[in-house]
Amino acid sequence: MFVIAIDAEVRGVPSFSTKMYLIVIDDVATEELFNTISDFPWPLDERVHGRIIVTTAIWSAAGPCSCGDNNLPPLAPDISTPMVLVQEVGPSVTNTRPVLSEARFKLCASALARTQGSYTSDYKGVALEDCLLYFTMFPRHRDVSRNRLIRRLLAEGLLEHAVPVPGDAYRSPHDIVDELLDKLISSNFIETSKKSNNGKVKRCKTPGVVFNYICAKAVVENFITLMCGASQNQTTQQRNIRRLSLHPYSGAANGGVVMPDVCSLRTMVVFPTANAGYGDILNFDNLKLLRVLDLKECAHVNKDHLRRICELSLLKYLSLGDNIGRIPKKIWRLQELETLETRTTGVVTMYPEVLMLPKLKHLLGKFQLSKELNLMDGAKKLLGMKNDFSALKVFLGTKCVLGTLAGFVVGDGKGIPQLFCHMGQLRKVKIWSDFTKIEETELTGLKEGIEEFMSRGISMPTVDYSLSIDLKGCSKSFLDFLGYPGRLTSLKLTGDLAQFGLVYPKPNLNSLHELCLSMTGLSAAAIQKGLSKLTCPLKFLKLVEKELGGLSMLDHILPFARLERICLVGEQSLHNITIRDLSQLASLHLLCATLGDLPGIEIESLESLKEVGLHSGVADKIKKEWETAASRHRPNLKIVSIQTL
Repeated sequence: MFVIAIDAEVRGVPSFSTKMYLIVIDDVATEELFNTISDFPWPLDERVHGRIIVTTAIWSAAGPCSCGDNNLPPLAPDISTPMVLVQEVGPSVTNTRPVLSEARFKLCASALARTQGSYTSDYKGVALEDCLLYFTMFPRHRDVSRNRLIRRLLAEGLLEHAVPVPGDAYRSPHDIVDELLDKLISSNFIETSKKSNNGKVKRCKTPGVVFNYICAKAVVENFITLMCGASQNQTTQQRNIRRLSLHPYSGAANGGVVMPDVCSLRTMVVFPTANAGYGDILNFDNLKLLRVLDLKECAHVNKDHLRRICELSLLKYLSLGDNIGRIPKKIWRLQELETLETRTTGVVTMYPEVLMLPKLKHLLGKFQLSKELNLMDGAKKLLGMKNDFSALKVFLGTKCVLGTLAGFVVGDGKGIPQLFCHMGQLRKVKIWSDFTKIEETELTGLKEGIEEFMSRGISMPTVDYSLSIDLKGCSKSFLDFLGYPGRLTSLKLTGDLAQFGLVYPKPNLNSLHELCLSMTGLSAAAIQKGLSKLTCPLKFLKLVEKELGGLSMLDHILPFARLERICLVGEQSLHNITIRDLSQLASLHLLCATLGDLPGIEIESLESLKEVGLHSGVADKIKKEWETAASRHRPNLKIVSIQTL
């Protein structure tokens, strides 16, 4: 048996003279396309067994299908996609009328069981299923951030039972979840939507058929309570609800939701719908056991809601949307909080109480520290501190576990730069700067913080250290940090570097694997000259400029020799680019909406190349030329379309 895919035009099928076949066409979006597939003259031969199956959100299509039985499990129409048997051929056709929904679930269950069985320890198999079922917390077809998902899973405590078996080397819970997601992706339960700089999956989602299966399984096993669409105007009779995913819809009071008894709720996620009212959804008075609260996409949260949220003392994960511009002092009550995520579209003001949360590991947003550094009496009493800035520094140096600070704003003397160097557990830092407003003491503190951050990497050679800086209005003296002794694995610089004639990190950064330069104002020739002086063989290089014409990447230039991934973004044009003899290059993205004809770009002797990414706005004629050239280069070389912001 073999499985093939058919494109939207259904241009043809192979010869089925002697084989069994199964054709599955997933997520047919329009009735016109469904009719085209249904009316297609599929080959009928009594010597051949075969089925053509379509999944579609068009419920009217389920009526005339040939199988005659479309009873699905008890799921709401808005979360379940019918599977339609369009055609079945072969000697057994008159005797075979399967219930597709049951067959579908059995296939998915069998595949999951085989994947779980590949693990030698029981706890990993259980955790694998929990990871997969957790995708039901998100709407259908929603791209899910890998890191965000991992942080939520850890806050849930789903891996608390996952103690290492004898003989296993110790790995952190984060590493275990990371491995489980990789397993689901490699087993095709999860689709890749976007990859990160290091080649790992950055965003992912569940295919339609898998989503139906895990939704049904999650509901049956009471893993989640899903309230969405018209079904949510009925109060659920379910007790002891642990996880609640709410998808309010427009045209109804309270978003159409009649809230059930949620006193035992551990996780709550709210997703937006246009013109929906949230009403009682945002009443947190009875949620004292809540561990995870994700309101990132909920625009109705205000400061009164946030004050009530600060009373949820068991909360470990909190994500807030664009409406929140200030984190209140009462945040100190959330002593169990591990992740705080806010908007990045605007600056969020916070108080020192945020930095003094004893279990906070991830601070994500665009933060500035309030000039008011006086701690609340309750916080001082709890932490045993006096009300002074030096005591805050002592706490950060001895008790702070913050590993991700992405990021904070420099300017107007807000205080974080002076505290930055005392955060000894930091591994990832992002800085937005406005050097036209920065004070001398703040600049000095920032430089000391970066120097300390880089120096820690020397003593921890197996740990990744990532630094990202927006250099708006920066001064040459600040760029001295590029010459500090230290270790970084990833460096991202955004902003004008042309005025200083400085385009590369100094040679002592020989541990650098990833380098991103964005809108530096430098010419391709200047960038190439600067990069050629690096002594570290990069694995990933990303350049974003208005023009990158004339850039040449050859294997005899050390920084380019071991490149595995390249991303070149030309805001206006990409032309006369030469990439040659890079034996380890697997992915090449050339992103320019006005990409020219093939003769303008020379690509040769890339024996490991598997993927070429083009801007989604590139003309069809150019795409076809690239596809033709790719087929000549290597049969399995893919040309993919990349969506850009």
